[in-house]
Amino acid sequence: MIRVTDNHLARLLRMNPARIMPAVGEELRAGAEAIAEDARASVLDGGIPSPHHVVSAPGEAPNSDSGYLVSTIHAGEIIETPGTVQTSVGVGAEYGLYLELGTSQMKPRPFLVPATELNRKDVIDALHKRFEAEVIT
Repeated sequence: MIRVTDNHLARLLRMNPARIMPAVGEELRAGAEAIAEDARASVLDGGIPSPHHVVSAPGEAPNSDSGYLVSTIHAGEIIETPGTVQTSVGVGAEYGLYLELGTSQMKPRPFLVPATELNRKDVIDALHKRFEAEVIT
């Protein structure tokens, strides 16, 4: 026979997905916003307004020229499906993917992946703390 204490029962009841998933979504959204902000900052960091634009070195974030790339970096919407919560960070500029990954004619100038890596630990820590706040305590 398994005995469930009042404290354990209360914890189990707090594990209700209807309660947890919105909390996880809030943390993911905050993390995506931080990643998008760092990606924008990395592009703006080396930017010199036209007509004196200097192309960034391969492997470094692209330098801002017109500001269009920066204006299209965004955090996606929260998508909840049964058992999952997800979001994304993307770029609307049609050339953003080419800068991030490179082409046969140009080496990559990543800005999204480095921003993600820079924020990964903080996002995971925030999710862990939020889960503890919602369920464990």
